[in-house]
Amino acid sequence: MPRLRQSDEQMSDVMLKALIESKAILAGIHDKKVLAAKMHMPLSTLYDRIRNPGTFRRRELQMLCKILKFTETEKASIL
Repeated sequence: MPRLRQSDEQMSDVMLKALIESKAILAGIHDKKVLAAKMHMPLSTLYDRIRNPGTFRRRELQMLCKILKFTETEKASIL
């Protein structure tokens, strides 16, 4: 059976995951524990949010943008 095309929402989720990973590395945050602590969130919750980016709350995304120093273009693409 051929593979189905990903929906726009799925593509957006994949792009957000990749953006978080790349920005964390550029910010010198190689451990998710550090990112979770900076976001004042349990590590398990952060993993859940990254696994399913649609569950991020707006405030969490804003905090993530601030911590990882997203550009205005990147912010606009996710918020």
